[in-house]
Amino acid sequence: MIINCIAIDDQPDCLDAISDYIGNMPVLNLVKHYQDPLVALCEISKGEVVDLIFMDIEMPGISGIDLCAALRHKTRKLVFTTAHSHYATQAYELHADGFLHKPFSFSKFSKLIEKLFLEGVNVQIPMKVQKPDKFFFVKNREDKNKLTKVKFDEIIAIESQGNYVKIFTETATVITYILFDEVKNLLIRQPGFIQIHRTFVISVDSIKTIGGDIITLDNDILVKVGKSYKKELNDFIELYTIKTGRTRDSKIIKEIDNEPYLENSNALKRA
Repeated sequence: MIINCIAIDDQPDCLDAISDYIGNMPVLNLVKHYQDPLVALCEISKGEVVDLIFMDIEMPGISGIDLCAALRHKTRKLVFTTAHSHYATQAYELHADGFLHKPFSFSKFSKLIEKLFLEGVNVQIPMKVQKPDKFFFVKNREDKNKLTKVKFDEIIAIESQGNYVKIFTETATVITYILFDEVKNLLIRQPGFIQIHRTFVISVDSIKTIGGDIITLDNDILVKVGKSYKKELNDFIELYTIKTGRTRDSKIIKEIDNEPYLENSNALKRA
């Protein structure tokens, strides 16, 4: 069983992510992808009916809503992929078969494919290959989406930035289109990483100083501790602090707000 697909998205990073997900499922075949929706309209309207079209909504020239109305008869199934959830109702009114809210994981993607095509069909979808213990690969937005090898022992911190994750290493900053929870969960399973804010995970080996609610990391990266992560950090500090003859009743970390903060006095500035 082969499911022929077309992907339409004006953002190259999102188009690459969908293409990768399609490539990870042998039952899917990417016939073509389009960054220009007007070109897609012209070519698809003249072509054969396909099994599945993935379509963004907010695109220049013509919206996904209008494009769907023009091309719905050229595909068996149509799935909208968008960062704007308020389109969901309108999408289903146009008889869309699915709605993926960006950024979406491979798990959600594959589950939707199973629901649309594979229920009751004996098709094995391969699981993700187990990542090595010492490193992983991600696409680097700043290097023409080339795969970049990231070593766990070189990571200083990771930061969530909307649809992207910024990975700070000893030698570079890698910006990649991936769910923050995916890379966060990968790091938390490794020894030596701790989450100190809803948008930050840091390497404890990279901590240089802790002053109040500010942690200074290697490369002079400054991170502010979130309220809900204060206790875990206090426990870590307590475990690794050599006690003197005096004790203090004051808390190690004072009450703070929960706003994200990142600053590098050299070159790594918050985008």
